[in-house]
Amino acid sequence: MKIKAIRIKNNIGFPAEKDREVKGMIIALALFASGMIIGAGILRNGAVDSVSDFNYLFNSYTTSRASQNMLTTFFNSLIVNLMFVFFAFCSGVSCIGLPLSASLPFIRGLGTGMLAGYLYKNYAMSGIGYYLLTIFPGAVIAVSAMLVACNISSFMSADILATVISKKQSDPKELTDYMKKYLFIVLFTIGASAADCILTKAFSYLFLL
Repeated sequence: MKIKAIRIKNNIGFPAEKDREVKGMIIALALFASGMIIGAGILRNGAVDSVSDFNYLFNSYTTSRASQNMLTTFFNSLIVNLMFVFFAFCSGVSCIGLPLSASLPFIRGLGTGMLAGYLYKNYAMSGIGYYLLTIFPGAVIAVSAMLVACNISSFMSADILATVISKKQSDPKELTDYMKKYLFIVLFTIGASAADCILTKAFSYLFLL
């Protein structure tokens, strides 16, 4: 008895350029996740000698965020978020910038993980609640924008290197597209800082950390 198998042909695919961008985004996300896991493990398990210093810095940080006005909170958040975007942008216009753009997701993940691990270790569910309500929503937007920026910059840097070593012809349109993409990234980063500012003022008083 023969059973006819039904083969479903998948016609949905990505162009070559889009395919490499998707793969690059997966790698960037994996680097961020690995950094976050390592960072959370470091402080949650007390694996560093400077935990007390971190406690002091974090307490000062939360106190200042709760007491300062919204505009100050917004600009402080924006400076931090734009710093990563700026470094990603600079790495993209350099033929040797690939290592920097590839390391930024891990560095950001390390810091995010350390903060989450610290909150869980010292404040349990109250710390997790503080993180989810005041930090996490804005961080999702900011980190997403940074990952896209690092992904774009990695391939831009690789393309510039290929042009320098004469393996690819230069295309002025690529730089124009690069600038346009970063314009949207900066706008999303501004939105992330605005969300961070609003949520901090709205919910930080609920948690006495």
